[in-house]
Amino acid sequence: MQYRIGLGETTKIWGDPCIPRLSTFKPFSTAPEGLQHAVVAVLVDPLTKDWDHELIDGNFTPEDKEEIVNIPLGHEQQPDLICWHHTRAGTFSVRSAYFLACQQLSPHSTSEVSQPSSTYRWKKICKVNIPPKIRLFA
Repeated sequence: MQYRIGLGETTKIWGDPCIPRLSTFKPFSTAPEGLQHAVVAVLVDPLTKDWDHELIDGNFTPEDKEEIVNIPLGHEQQPDLICWHHTRAGTFSVRSAYFLACQQLSPHSTSEVSQPSSTYRWKKICKVNIPPKIRLFA
């Protein structure tokens, strides 16, 4: 899960997962004194409604800065949202969790269920002599 930034008023810079990177979604930089609990809105220039590059340059590593300034800001009056970062729409579904689990079990596979190894697995599951409602969860 990660935060999708709207107004930035509820997402903590160093406490909430809001930077879109694969590992932690949090900045590598340590929080400066007095900003440990600051929210993302602090990093936005109130006049331009864009990132305050001067403030970001002074408080983040170059890697963090690059990731932060690439986060699109919600220019409408939208609150920050928690989203499922494994789908484009940001919504969780059992299907997206299933595909994530498949990817983690076989990381070299870019598979969908229709690949031959998966098809073979499904055929074996369908041939097992168990009630259909249990087969659904196999």
